[in-house]
Amino acid sequence: MIFRNVIAIDDDGLAGEAIKMVFSKKGISVDFFDSPKKAILHIKEHPRRYKMAIVDFQMKESSGDKVVKEIKNINGSILTVVLSGDDSLETIKRCQEAGADNFYSKGHALENLALLSEVAKDKYVEGNPEVLKELNEEKISSILALKGRSNELARVADLVNTFSTTNEPVLIQGASGTGKERIARAVHNNSNRSKKPFIAVNCGAIPANLLESELFGHEKGSFTGATNAKAGKFLAADGGTIFLDEIGEMPLDFQVKLLRVLQEREVTPVGSNRSMKANFRVVAATNRNLKEEVNNGRFREDLFYRLNILPIEIPSLENRREDIVSIASFIVDEKNKETGQAKKLTEDALGIMKSYNWPGNVRQLEAVLKRAYVLNGVSINDKAIEQQIECNNSENSYKHGIQSWSELENEFQERQKGLLEEALKLSRGNKKDAAKMLNLAYTTYISKRFKFGLDTKINSANRGSL
Repeated sequence: MIFRNVIAIDDDGLAGEAIKMVFSKKGISVDFFDSPKKAILHIKEHPRRYKMAIVDFQMKESSGDKVVKEIKNINGSILTVVLSGDDSLETIKRCQEAGADNFYSKGHALENLALLSEVAKDKYVEGNPEVLKELNEEKISSILALKGRSNELARVADLVNTFSTTNEPVLIQGASGTGKERIARAVHNNSNRSKKPFIAVNCGAIPANLLESELFGHEKGSFTGATNAKAGKFLAADGGTIFLDEIGEMPLDFQVKLLRVLQEREVTPVGSNRSMKANFRVVAATNRNLKEEVNNGRFREDLFYRLNILPIEIPSLENRREDIVSIASFIVDEKNKETGQAKKLTEDALGIMKSYNWPGNVRQLEAVLKRAYVLNGVSINDKAIEQQIECNNSENSYKHGIQSWSELENEFQERQKGLLEEALKLSRGNKKDAAKMLNLAYTTYISKRFKFGLDTKINSANRGSL
């Protein structure tokens, strides 16, 4: 992205080229004038174009303080900066009285210009919210390899960028479906370990009695079934990064062993009395509040502080709704590439997605969109999205709301009854059409209505509208 919000005024052409060169490195295009008079006329014609003016003090046509005064008379909000080889108190005072915001010596020109380029960028973004969102998109894409434009996700990108320069442990916390592994990979990919292995381990998916062997390795014959020696995940991650997902699921008695490995930077395989040094960086993740887990005695406090040196909190999708359109559009574009089709989301569909809370976060959004893509034509509208959200919620009720097999059977029966009645309404009371709509034999449709008490007798059910 190129910013065009700086004007530089200096009758020395070489100085102008130096200013343009330094600012171009920050993506800022400078309008340069070697004539103060022409520059003032230009600013009068475009009084709102510039956020910053860099003015040389010693020019033949006019002194810098006079130029600053004229600029401030045109637009007082323009940040005016004077560069001068003469940094006497008298010169500084003249410039300040004229309204100059800053005064820098040309003796440290490059350092001062680099600083000013950052200020200029900030000034431009400050007055252009849409530019900030575009910058966010670039940052999120380049650092996280994700889609989004929210300030919340951009802050995560800033943290990843900063944390990638060190080898200290990172603890990523966030709800299920927010993309914790994607953030962990971004930490690895932006670090000097990026060419080495990234080893992901789901701590909640490994049985407690196998954790030590999986993570630290084992010797041949160290336990039943250990027919060969095996290097564990920590040794596999040597030189790279080990990602401990769902760290909050790790049993308490194993946490002390992990703590020792993190402190000593060495592992002892099961069945061995020899420790092995390993060069790894740990990134851990959890959807639990580990501080609360510590308070409740379910997670070791010393391990928590060892892991929580560099924390990253991933906001839920509900708290960064600005990302929804970018993510949804990307998912549909990817499906179009995969299938060779040209489907698109309507504005109404995007509106529904932006207003929904997405308790399952990005993972739920992706599932809903992929189903809607398969089940709909070229245009995916609001009704299509609503149907798939409802379908998703019904699936979740089976996972979380039903406590017994009998409840599951009852729920299934209620859904069948609902379909039988809905089909009859849509077919305007014609039971043969209702049966066809549900892809059922007519006799099957009638018997099911009788079974579920929707009709009192099969004969009376048969006497319905045909």
